[in-house]
Amino acid sequence: MQCHYCDKTNDLRPYGPKGAMVCFSCAMETPERKAEMERNFATQLDAAGPMALIDGTNVGPYPAEHNPDAMRLMGPNTNSTAPGAA
Repeated sequence: MQCHYCDKTNDLRPYGPKGAMVCFSCAMETPERKAEMERNFATQLDAAGPMALIDGTNVGPYPAEHNPDAMRLMGPNTNSTAPGAA
């Protein structure tokens, strides 16, 4: 897999057009690309729910409940519903 804009094949993130993989330098190259990257990241973060993780993988943010270690560290009273929900 390589960057949507260049030949770079490592340290890519899914924040390009329609979720395409992009490297940081290409994503930040123009104000339009930067704005698109920020919108796509915000959309993915929102979709991950109230407790999201960003762990250095190339998958972008994902729900904390999908990571057993994170759930163990957050304690037994942690649930994946929105704050204030029963």
